Amino acid sequence: MPKSKLFIELTSWTLKHKLKLKRDTVAVPIEESVLESILKQIPKNAKTITEYNSTGFISEKLKTYSETEFIPAHGFEEIVKEKTKTLKIFEKIADTQKNADCLIAFVMPVENLKQKMVEFIQQKPKIIILLIPASIAQELNSFPGSPDYTEISVLVQTFYSSQECEKIPAQSFFPQPSAQYQILKLSLRKGMQPELKKYYAFLKELFRTKGKDLGNVLGKEKSNKIREEYLREKIMLLEVDELKNIFLELEK
Repeated sequence: MPKSKLFIELTSWTLKHKLKLKRDTVAVPIEESVLESILKQIPKNAKTITEYNSTGFISEKLKTYSETEFIPAHGFEEIVKEKTKTLKIFEKIADTQKNADCLIAFVMPVENLKQKMVEFIQQKPKIIILLIPASIAQELNSFPGSPDYTEISVLVQTFYSSQECEKIPAQSFFPQPSAQYQILKLSLRKGMQPELKKYYAFLKELFRTKGKDLGNVLGKEKSNKIREEYLREKIMLLEVDELKNIFLELEK
């Protein structure tokens, strides 16, 4: 099978930088159609785009596809290590990371996903475009009663509405991962939102016993603040907005 132009360029790039790409720790797209699919999700009015973990190779490729300003999400860490840039540039990148219109993230290995999602949400970009295993996309987009409805599903859907986009076959990456990938697009939701870290800690505590009724988990004192119909419901059957409202009531 003939190799793609992108794969040939990647091979040259890894040799030049003396890098080894290990399977299931990094997956670099080697089909230009994948980059086109990602960039298709970016709003036309986006002024700044930050990206995470795409490797320097893909970062450069993304820039060639768009006139929008690209700044690596991890760029400010590199500047601190190098100590060769001015504080002004450091502040510019840090500010852009927090206020970017759009974040493109290649999340690998998947064990880091939950912590990274908390970090991404904390930055509050208007759009988050994830390139992740299809099974993980399903968890982030899952619904009450589903076996993969977890605290991270609720957290993500509290702050963002989600849209499953194109599925990407494993052979479109190098090294070839062990699973099919998917593009998941998240759009920032408007309205009052809970304090992120407190809310995530609350969800983690609840979902340790997600098969139990809410009232049994909260205890008598906290239950007095919550509507009766919620208390009789199993945690895994509560809707995203119901869980958010329960938390906000307990915080009053």
